Amino acid sequence: MTAHNVAVGAYYSKADWHCPYYWTPGSDPRGRYASYDPLSNPQLWKKFNDFVKKQLLEITRNYGKIDILWLDGGWVNSEHHEFLDMDRIVSQIKQTQPQILVVDRTIGGKYEDYVTPERKIPDVIPHKVWESNLPLAKNWGYVPNDVYKTFPEILHYLVKIVSLGGNVILGIGPKPDGTLPTPALKLVRQLGKWLATYGDGIYGTRALPNLKQTNWYFTAKDHFLYAFAEKKYFRPQDLQLGIFTPHVLNRQDLSMQNPDDPILGLKITMDKNVTELI
Repeated sequence: MTAHNVAVGAYYSKADWHCPYYWTPGSDPRGRYASYDPLSNPQLWKKFNDFVKKQLLEITRNYGKIDILWLDGGWVNSEHHEFLDMDRIVSQIKQTQPQILVVDRTIGGKYEDYVTPERKIPDVIPHKVWESNLPLAKNWGYVPNDVYKTFPEILHYLVKIVSLGGNVILGIGPKPDGTLPTPALKLVRQLGKWLATYGDGIYGTRALPNLKQTNWYFTAKDHFLYAFAEKKYFRPQDLQLGIFTPHVLNRQDLSMQNPDDPILGLKITMDKNVTELI
């Protein structure tokens, strides 16, 4: 992965319904929580805490560099007295992975390095670094005959989220044989083709919260400002750049390459680094 400049993230569900220290054998658990109250049985909860610690140390010590540890199961560490010893666990993880990002999602605090709005674009933009996670279909895991989002939907999510300063993770559930479903592959290839044209305006860019125009989305990187709009609203002659206008050197209409794309864009060269003009 390092050779291809791809970061590696490890997913781990803090709740483990197969572990006898979480759902005890012969118990009748209610919902998704532990089958007992950890306050009433602290010895058993300690065994579960130790089990989780060993799992996470195995993941982060045995498989090379891990860039992100993405911890699901947000009720653990927040509800029903289910508190893991994150101080000790994370400190041991960072002995071998000092630069790792830990995402104890929905918890807040020092072990949620970025926040993860799920299946949506947040109505209120988080103050922390954030990433929307979206399944390509209705379900995260593979479901036969699942209903997939359309390519224009996926593209709309991507452009809007990035223009608001967020990152995007797209979920694909592999089939039982490890292959990816055909509809998912089709969407990914369409997205890859679009990014071949517009990727410079997506990767490594920053939001421009003070530049707003109805139906347009903006990003910036170095001396370049990027403007995107759905095909039906893409009228470059109507684009208003406000305080940036005097600094425009030229505009490149990228839509000429694939004029039927659902979202089209411009690459605008400025006379200064865009961040210096804000």
